[in-house]
Amino acid sequence: MKYRVIGSDPKTRREVSVLSLGAMLFGTATDEATSYAILDRFVEAGGTFVDTANNYAYWVNGTQGGESEALLGRWRRSRGVTDEVVIATKLGGRPNAPAAGLTHDLEGLSAKVIRESSERSRDRLGVDKLDLLYAHAYLEGSTVPLEETVEAFAGLVEDGTVGLLGASNHWAWRLERARNVAAAAGLPGYEVLQYQHSYLRPRTDLPTLRSEDGNLGVVGGNLLSY
Repeated sequence: MKYRVIGSDPKTRREVSVLSLGAMLFGTATDEATSYAILDRFVEAGGTFVDTANNYAYWVNGTQGGESEALLGRWRRSRGVTDEVVIATKLGGRPNAPAAGLTHDLEGLSAKVIRESSERSRDRLGVDKLDLLYAHAYLEGSTVPLEETVEAFAGLVEDGTVGLLGASNHWAWRLERARNVAAAAGLPGYEVLQYQHSYLRPRTDLPTLRSEDGNLGVVGGNLLSY
């Protein structure tokens, strides 16, 4: 296994395996025993980086999500895992009501949501501090000021309940704007990006559920350039 360092601040940066294990369907489509076996094998192979989100995977069983985080919390406790495994999670894409399919009615990125959802994620994972927290799935037409979102995420870092900040499924221009807002205020900002990437480059201009302008969750040329 190879490893790399994510983050720039010595107080929050972490060394992680270059391969991250996605836990999206753990606890729903992937049963507990199989999920545990995959996690155990990943760690045996030197893996130290696991990815989840607070909305995984609501669309499988028609819930609001949280099953993946809860399973990872049970696995951590059963195996005695502490901070040797970095768990990244996300907030912002959780549905406001149980949903059997992908929906527009999501929690978003208000200060209230960021504070309350991050606390629920810590409880489910059984940790005092989230290693890496992503702003998940920007909502087109959101009325939440960008400054509110940036300040709320920075507040979690300053409180010591979050280490690194990241973003997933945002347009590149919004990433740059958010980072500029944080830098101008002297606040920690997004340092890690998570997007769908393939060497077989898919089209990104076709309308999607999230945006009529195209797929903001797939890496395109402007994001690679950024």
